[in-house]
Order: sequence, then C-alpha cells, then structure tokens
Amino acid sequence: MNGVGKKSGGIIGITKTPSALFRWTLSYSLRTHIAAQTREMCHLGIYDEMAHNELNASRRLQDHADEKNIMELLQKSAVFSDSQQGPFPNMLQNIVTKDIATAEIQDSLLNAFSLGQEKLITFVKQRLMQPKNDDQHKKLRDPLPKNKPHTFATLHRTSKKGPERLVTKAKAERNILQCIITAYDAGREVNLVQILKHELMDVPTAVADSDGYLRSGNKSILSQVLCGDVECPAVVYPTDIHSTLVIDGQAFVMTLGQPSDCNTFREYANKFVRALLAFGKHFHRIDITFGRYRDISFKSTTRQKRARGYTPIRRASEDGSVPLPKNWSNFLALEKNKEDLAQFLSDELLAQAPANKIIIAAGGFKEENTAKCSNSEVDITALQGYHEEADTRIVLHCVHSNAEFLVVSSQDTDVLLLLIAHFDKMQCKQLWMRMGTSKKTYSHTDSA
Repeated sequence: MNGVGKKSGGIIGITKTPSALFRWTLSYSLRTHIAAQTREMCHLGIYDEMAHNELNASRRLQDHADEKNIMELLQKSAVFSDSQQGPFPNMLQNIVTKDIATAEIQDSLLNAFSLGQEKLITFVKQRLMQPKNDDQHKKLRDPLPKNKPHTFATLHRTSKKGPERLVTKAKAERNILQCIITAYDAGREVNLVQILKHELMDVPTAVADSDGYLRSGNKSILSQVLCGDVECPAVVYPTDIHSTLVIDGQAFVMTLGQPSDCNTFREYANKFVRALLAFGKHFHRIDITFGRYRDISFKSTTRQKRARGYTPIRRASEDGSVPLPKNWSNFLALEKNKEDLAQFLSDELLAQAPANKIIIAAGGFKEENTAKCSNSEVDITALQGYHEEADTRIVLHCVHSNAEFLVVSSQDTDVLLLLIAHFDKMQCKQLWMRMGTSKKTYSHTDSA
C-alpha cells in the first residue's frame, strides 16, 4: 500500500499548504487501500509491469551485493563464530574504520541500558517520591540533565586537559608567590632570600618544563660540531656493486607523511614500498629497522611529550582494506598503531621485494627478535636482537653488512654518535649518513 501510494511522487513536494497537507494525510491510507483493492480486482499482482522500484533487476543486484559485502565483513570479524580467530582486539571495534573504543566508550555503550535504568530510577525518586521540603526534590517539569555518553564520535574530540592543567598550575604558583610578597610588605618576618632558594614548582625548571616533562636539550649541536669542518658532496653514489643502505623505518614513515592519493593502508603500503625502492635503487642491499614500544621504558616520557597536542585514536591495521585515518598525526601519536603499521609495512616490503635486491626487515614484527630477509641464502641470525631503539639496531645491521660502501638514512644525532663509536667494528671502507627532515630533505648523504 505504501508503494502504491508513493508511485506517482508520494509526499515529496506534494504541497506546502498546511490545510491541503492535513487533508492528504487523513485520506492517504484510505486512498492507498482503494488503490490496492482496485489492483486486486483487476488481477494485477506485484510482479507485473507496475512493480515497485525496489523490485527492479538492477536494484536487486545492488541489494544482493551489499548483503554479500556485509556478510563477508561480519564473517571476517568472527561475529558468527564462538571462538575468535586472528588478531582481533579485546575492546569494541568499529568494523568499518577499525577504530578501537577506549574503556570509557566501551563501558558507555555496553552498559547503556543499565545507565538508562539508573537515570529513570533517579528521576522517579527526585521528582515523584521525594517530599517537596527535601533538598533533593525537583519539580516534575524541571529540565532533564544531559547524559553526555561516550561514543565512537568522542574519539575525535580534542582533549583540553593539558593546557587547562598548566593554567591552573601556573595560577596556583602565582598565588603562593603573591601571598609571600604581601606578607613581606605587611611587615611580617619573611626570609625571601631563603624562600627564593627553593623552587615553587614540583620539579626544578632547570631540569623539567612547567608541565613536568624533562627538558630534552639540543642534541643537533653535536652534529654541527662534529661535521662542521667536513666537506660533504651534494650527491654520493655507491662505488661498490655490493653496497648497503640502512634506513630508520619510523623516520622514513614520518618523512613520507600521509599521501593525499592514498585512501587505504594497502595503497599507503604500495606508496611506501615504491618510495623506499626508489630511494635505494643504487644499492644492492636495503635494511630497514623499526624501534620497539615497551610499556616500561626510559623513552616513555619522551613519547608522551611528542604526543602532546594530539588525540591518540586506536585503529587496527590488520589488513590493507582498512581506511587511512583522517588525522595522520593523531594516528601516529599512539604506540600500538605504530607497532601494527611497522609490521604491516615490513610484510609488504618483503612481499614486493625485487629479485635483484636483498631486503632485510627487523624490529617491526610481533616477536621482538624477529628479522626477515627476502633472500633465504643470506644468514641473518646475528640480526635477531632485542633492541628497543632503532638507533642501536641500525648499528647492528651496519656491523653485519660486508659491503664496502655503506649509507645510513636517519635523522637522529644519536645515530651519528653511535656510528662514530662503532666504526672500527664495521667492514665498510666508506660510511655515509643521510640526514634531514620531512620538510628539508638532503641528497644521498650530507654527513660522514
């Protein structure tokens, strides 16, 4: 009846006159009933030339394709299986974007019914059962407070706790100092010299910032001092056919950024592999290393400092069909995301490795000491190390390589110092280091 009534345009655009719309609404069901009875009297079924739009052949094919895609997605996520198989998360996950909910969002969604029951009980007690002279009594028609439940949309809201906390902290310190000065001006015995010897903050400003994070210093000055008198050519090409290029994987990811022409992790991985192979086209062997992200680490404070200003969103990238996040910086602000990305890129790089090159990847796999090579004849047992930092793993790969010409691509000053310290353990005759940032990249090598 609904289809018959809407066959000639339906309610859309029928009229804007309230009286005419009311008459149409009151007679709609009766008119459609008369039309249906007329069709039945004329022996017109639903499969004749007046079939509904939803029963057309093209619409049926589209509906069946959509149902098939939904079923494949649900089966892949093990929705119909009693036991999950594969790397599925323990938290709620958006099956389309692969975003993983936080504990607050999961509690809000799974306990929505019980939370609603609590609100209902509170409403009844405060507005219907409490005496009017009670402080907790509220009028029946008073506005209802908003629940503001946490959902997946909450993931993309920027948190303002950091700046607010700093402002509150600064105001508290200013008030303390103001009270001390006021007491001193009032004639009270205040030893300002003794008081000002001590920090008014939780941590000394010479060691940490006002937010409590340790000061990192400026290590880049060391590279300028060490390489200030070294003349480096603009471009250096390998002088030996068996040359090696060692790349800091995470630094290469930061340099590549989020290409505008990539929509899924598969497209990003292909872009990553093409860029890496183009960068190492003159080298016989290419090594790529990734760092580890342990829960207990000296680097945890530094990582938290780097993630300030971003809203970390957990997105599982277990396969290439997962769409890329809209905010790449928020994605990389979470260590677990970088771990999954490192493993996915390492597997794709080895899968697409050309036959004329040796590709070695380490540090990015699930097992910390796993190292894989595209050529099974190369012995990489010595590369199975438990290094947390990619800096020291780079040195291990340099020592393992027997090439006479060796280039290291990294942006870290620590790597430069480590290469100088362990140069005597390497078999190469020439060791070059390529430095730069995502905004300012240099030629093949700029520091030796």
